[in-house]
Amino acid sequence: MDSSLADQLIESTSADLDSPSECGRAQRFFCDCLLGVRARLPRLAQELLARDLALLSEEEFAASRVELWRLIGNDSMGSTPEGALMRAAIIALGGTQRDGPLDAIAMFCGFCLRAGISKETLVHAFQRQWGPHAG
Repeated sequence: MDSSLADQLIESTSADLDSPSECGRAQRFFCDCLLGVRARLPRLAQELLARDLALLSEEEFAASRVELWRLIGNDSMGSTPEGALMRAAIIALGGTQRDGPLDAIAMFCGFCLRAGISKETLVHAFQRQWGPHAG
């Protein structure tokens, strides 16, 4: 059985993706991937992607997540391309994580592919954060 794209990306880096110190790079990876499809996102997500997320408070992240969950409607599992894109945005705008971003990267990649974001976009964005050997 072929490994998933997320598994391939994760295995391609020597970075400890279980470490909270990688959360900043992960968030930049997420946002980099979403910038190409930002017009498909709700206005709130577009506005947040235009900001320096490192300057947002946990309260701002929490309020944003609540609003995005409200906007996702009945597709909370991300079954449609639009719902999957919203789930990817919720992950990208997740705020500070207590654990490393490993699981978030895996989920994000799956939702992005389901949303129609190309494998190449994900690979290149991952490489920009974790090096040219990724992917």
